Amino acid sequence: MQILVVDFYDSFVYNLVHYIKSLNCRVKVLQDEDINPNELKFLEDFDGIFLSPGPGLPQETRSMLPIIAYSKGKIPIFGVCLGMQGLGLDLGGSLKNLNAIAHGSSVNLNQLKQGRILQSLPDTFAVGLYHSWVVDCLSDEYIFAKDERGIVMAIECHSNLQYGVQFHPESILTENGMQIVRNVLSIFLLVSKKNKL
Repeated sequence: MQILVVDFYDSFVYNLVHYIKSLNCRVKVLQDEDINPNELKFLEDFDGIFLSPGPGLPQETRSMLPIIAYSKGKIPIFGVCLGMQGLGLDLGGSLKNLNAIAHGSSVNLNQLKQGRILQSLPDTFAVGLYHSWVVDCLSDEYIFAKDERGIVMAIECHSNLQYGVQFHPESILTENGMQIVRNVLSIFLLVSKKNKL
């Protein structure tokens, strides 16, 4: 599979790229500033898109929201942290600034219902956080996991082909991180096969 990783300038981006490459995928990395939001047809060359973590807010990026709008229902997207926040906005949610920054901290994720990105994983496991903003006011139908504080940790919208996690699967603080990436790539592969029928 050919995977696009959009780099929103986070130090974890190449850990994520390494995970994807180790699962026998071809990976192209493009930085946010190198993507023209008015010329996105090239996205159709990829089997799936990873939206990386990064500083700031989704609406402050050059390309995130246009990529999400262009790809909706056509190209599967997996958003990590900042990337999930962009997907949360697209699904009708809002963003909330936390009173305390979570940077390199670990919390327990609790699965609320069976989903695809956390498939075959324990109902509860530790995840690593690096953020100060979180998705809020999102419809329960899209929420598949929360942490012990009640903060949304995983979202899925199958009709839009949108999936995301607030935590960092590529962090050493996250249990089962490689399996999460493997599950995401399985979703991408399934969609790719359907599109080629």
